[in-house]
Amino acid sequence: MHDYLGHPFQAELSRELARRGHCVRHVYCSTIAVGQGKLRVGETDSDRLSITGMPRQGHRGSGPGTYGQDVGGLIRDFAPHVVISGNSPVPVQRDIQQTCAERGIRFVYWLQDVYSARAPSGETGHHDEWERTARCEKATLLSSDAVVAIAEPFAAFVRQCGVPSENITVIENWAPLAEMECDSDDWAPARSDRSSGKHIFLYSGTLDDRHGADLLVRLAKACDARNSGVVYVVSEGTGRLALERARQLGIRRLRLYDFQPYDRVPSMFAAADVLLAGLSTEAGQMSVPSKVLAYLCAGRPVLAAIPSTNRAAQLLEETGAGLVVNPDDPDEYVAAAFALLADSARRQRMGEVGQQYARRAFAIEPIATRFEEVLVP
Repeated sequence: MHDYLGHPFQAELSRELARRGHCVRHVYCSTIAVGQGKLRVGETDSDRLSITGMPRQGHRGSGPGTYGQDVGGLIRDFAPHVVISGNSPVPVQRDIQQTCAERGIRFVYWLQDVYSARAPSGETGHHDEWERTARCEKATLLSSDAVVAIAEPFAAFVRQCGVPSENITVIENWAPLAEMECDSDDWAPARSDRSSGKHIFLYSGTLDDRHGADLLVRLAKACDARNSGVVYVVSEGTGRLALERARQLGIRRLRLYDFQPYDRVPSMFAAADVLLAGLSTEAGQMSVPSKVLAYLCAGRPVLAAIPSTNRAAQLLEETGAGLVVNPDDPDEYVAAAFALLADSARRQRMGEVGQQYARRAFAIEPIATRFEEVLVP
């Protein structure tokens, strides 16, 4: 099991497969700190499970000594019957798939993002790079023994690439319910604001130009103007830097924190009154923000500035677990945020139905059974 980003639910799947008697090596990139889960073997884990963090030695390219080839070395040493790999830059996926092909190992492409979904505008060099990525992504999908797609639009893309329908299985993402549910809302950074009665909006996770950093700034400014609510952002990277610049301009109700240890994430979610998610219109079709699924486990309402065609948006609307607004309409976003703050009964109802859905849909046993059917045909 290779999950480049080290997300929590992939690790949960590896644990369940090992519990069922499969010998599982779970591999992730140890130099990434975004959303990583429980990536150490614990006392309750099967002795058939091993977890290996691989450092990224080079750039994302596919030249000698790169991460994908290093993972290939682990595959050759471990000699598995099957490899499932996802969340990886396209050249990494290609390197891993080619290693499997050379060794006669079944390769399953777990399609979490479509990197070639949106062609860039502007410089010719960027377009040429996109074309190379698109060709590589298509070639890797075509060379895979099977593809697990996380939503039907992803499966449609794979079919358009020429992969036969019988080689494609749609299995939606989930969150590790047992690890995310929490009875305590005592998250240390929020104690002061909570004790003084301030309502808390919380955004956690990856934050770049796709995830609506500008909306978070707009909401924090509105909190200042109304003297109501506080916006907490737990993130790192380019989007976080933009928020730091905004805070230097005098926004008082914007709180910025680095990524938190995994065992503190449940209480962090529980400390919020409203959990925030965002995804741009351009990225909305071929990306499903996993943070929304983790949010559902927390029993808190979700405000999502996400295109209505996105699977996460559809899920929130189907369950009634949150509000979905147009990511291109900041006024609607701010209005929806304060409408939620004004109605505690509505917030409680949304949180409860979201958690009820998570308890029904995120049980690992039936999910693992579906994966077994793909991995061990």
